[in-house]
Amino acid sequence: MPELIQRLRDRPGQLNYATGGFGSPHYLATMTLLHRAGLPRNAAVHVPFGGLAPALTAVLAGNAQFMIGSTGLAGAHIASGKLRALAITSLRRSPRLPEIPTMSELGFPGFEVLAWCGLAAPAEMPDALVGRWNELVNEALADRKLRDQISAMDYDIRGGTASEFARFLAADIARYKQLAQAMDLAED
Repeated sequence: MPELIQRLRDRPGQLNYATGGFGSPHYLATMTLLHRAGLPRNAAVHVPFGGLAPALTAVLAGNAQFMIGSTGLAGAHIASGKLRALAITSLRRSPRLPEIPTMSELGFPGFEVLAWCGLAAPAEMPDALVGRWNELVNEALADRKLRDQISAMDYDIRGGTASEFARFLAADIARYKQLAQAMDLAED
């Protein structure tokens, strides 16, 4: 990671990075990296794709020099040696890739960018129905077989309450609003 950042400093605009599209978690993770490294958003050329799989294909083919992507999707390519993992963007190392350091370990304390999934419903949905959905989801997430399937894709399993998810979502939105202002992302 330090070598990549140095290359970006020494050769601004000469490296390409692939993402699953503007505004995707992978794009925002790259913007976070550039911001935290003190680099402008144009330190590398953004090459957006219509999803993460074609972005990964571009990196594997050498059409983009780096990306921040899903370890679940990239894991087989990392294991085969076709792809070199530099860091993990979660606060903890991945159990599937324990040798890969976190961004925090590499000098970016608190660096955390996660892709996440959650359920949403219309605002007018009755609380009782939201509560029942929440019960069913948490029951499903307690199932060992489902947990194993989700873990095999290198995703954390959280569950929780609707209000906990609302707080998480509000914090995530606030973090990205700050990033958008700091990196002037409104132009994208």
